Amino acid sequence: MQRRQLPLTLSAGGEINLVPRYLETPAQAVVSYGGSGRFCLFDMWADRLPAYFEPTVRWLQSLGLTVVLAHPERMKAVQDQPELADYFQQLGLLLQGNLYCLVESSLAPRIATRTAERFLCDGRYFILGSDCHKPDSLPTRFQGLARAIQLVGDDAVSALTKTNPATLLA
Repeated sequence: MQRRQLPLTLSAGGEINLVPRYLETPAQAVVSYGGSGRFCLFDMWADRLPAYFEPTVRWLQSLGLTVVLAHPERMKAVQDQPELADYFQQLGLLLQGNLYCLVESSLAPRIATRTAERFLCDGRYFILGSDCHKPDSLPTRFQGLARAIQLVGDDAVSALTKTNPATLLA
């Protein structure tokens, strides 16, 4: 891969794993994008939405946070019931899709890919991310980016990968 001189700024942040006891977290310990206290990102792995899902989301929102749900297309609950996206929207959640889910692979089985494509084409995502944990997975993520452009076009993908993510740190 060719190296390019790209301006890069790293900001604090992280993904919250939504678990039953998360409501016991001190408010000042909740991780947000850039430490701004405006947006937080969470994920969870669930075959169905647990009873603590909505109360925890509402609690995060009561702290003044806009809540972003990471990779809903990877949740079995969402794969089984894609209409949960309507419920997420009613709760005021934003959705982050992952690029690698747009390419069927060992990381993204066919049902995750179908769900990601559906959400992308339906305009469900606010942002698309790489969720890149290791550099050797970059080629698959770049394939996902190409697939996203093929499905919805350059302008839409630019909004999902540049414009909208910039609002998280503004």
